[in-house]
Amino acid sequence: IHLGLEEGLEAHGIDFMTLPATYELPSSYRASWLYHARRLCEGQKFDQIWFFLRHAQFDEAFLDWAADVAPVRVGYIMESLTPSPEQLQAAPHLAGIEPFMERQMQYMTHILAFDERDSDEIQARGGRAMWCPWAIPQRFLSTLPALHRKPQAAFLGAVYGKRQQFLQHPSLKEKLVRVPRIEAHSELPELFDNVAMYCHARLHNGELLSIADLRDYLKIVRRIRRTIFDQYIAMLSHWSANVVLPANFRGYSNRIVESAAARLPAISWDIPDRPRNRALFEPGREILLFDPESPESLAACIEQVLDEPEFARNLARNLHEKVLFHHTTEIRIEEILRWIATGREPAYMQSPRAEILDVRAR
Repeated sequence: IHLGLEEGLEAHGIDFMTLPATYELPSSYRASWLYHARRLCEGQKFDQIWFFLRHAQFDEAFLDWAADVAPVRVGYIMESLTPSPEQLQAAPHLAGIEPFMERQMQYMTHILAFDERDSDEIQARGGRAMWCPWAIPQRFLSTLPALHRKPQAAFLGAVYGKRQQFLQHPSLKEKLVRVPRIEAHSELPELFDNVAMYCHARLHNGELLSIADLRDYLKIVRRIRRTIFDQYIAMLSHWSANVVLPANFRGYSNRIVESAAARLPAISWDIPDRPRNRALFEPGREILLFDPESPESLAACIEQVLDEPEFARNLARNLHEKVLFHHTTEIRIEEILRWIATGREPAYMQSPRAEILDVRAR
């Protein structure tokens, strides 16, 4: 996900430097690349620094250094900070933003929030925030559809909350399959871990790894990431639909843009109280939505995809067109940079082309 942004930056001719961040290794740990940022970037100034918040632990010394070398500091928040009523009932401590997230956000000049409600609330508190839906590098949208599709819909993701009820419901037993990630049966995750641990161990032991060492490490990581994602999209394309079950994140997930890359229909739970999110894709034309309280509603969506092949093809084609014209990483990077420079937020929900097939759900 994070390295995918590099492709958008490269497309716009932007010079950048990537520093890997790992949640298990705070920036105050010698084994973290972030601990060595001051040395690796000695004498340099940056126009902007982009952070992935919540997925890394940035200590105040690192954030003070970042504030000194870059006037613009952009924080990505990819989960929902505003918990649902169900989440609050199960975990009341979620009522407030975690203290470490509050500290991180105080150092940011701009926030990119994937949940529109978070964007609104940050702005209401006087912060500069932009709602930022998921995107995908354009090159993945050239993937050809599979010649043969399995007669089931796929679900990929962790099982928690209502998801278990859906996966065990009789109406979905023959229609919905939980699919393991493609890399689970390959050596690539182990290779990724071994390379990372090798570098972390050298840093921990006091070796002063150079910029050249960092570049070599990132080359390997990028190659692993791209290989896994290529294989993942190819695997996904063999199913009849991609299903997004109810989740803690209150917005369309990355599975939607991945469905566009695999050229197959996307079926998502109908997310309440997020009107701008809902307007991203037109139900019955670019996406199918089901009632998050009704497994039977999801079963009906899957049945429609399986029983009406032409409808399913048009649904997938329209989704692909919308993502290609509005939700590539290259487009999103341009929109983010324009917003930082001008304050003008993008309009994500405009129709890409008038000639897209008008296919309605029954």
